[in-house]
Amino acid sequence: MVNVCQPGSRLKCAGYVLYSTATVLVLTIGNGVFGFTLDPLVGEFVLTHPNVRIPEVRAEGRRGEQGGGEGGGAGGTGAAGGAME
Repeated sequence: MVNVCQPGSRLKCAGYVLYSTATVLVLTIGNGVFGFTLDPLVGEFVLTHPNVRIPEVRAEGRRGEQGGGEGGGAGGTGAAGGAME
């Protein structure tokens, strides 16, 4: 039997899919993170977010601090606290 509890350093790839008004697949194979959006007319995922990065944190607007950043204590950068750039 194969042990499925492996250290993260042994991962080959990782990703997730968001289903909403658009279907977005976010994927990494170890060298960068890429976002693909499903084009319903073609029926394929199209690269729409190459090289996704987490924004740098400024000293005056750290995430999770009360009153810091835009929009108060929630971080102000969206529901997930990050952005696809």
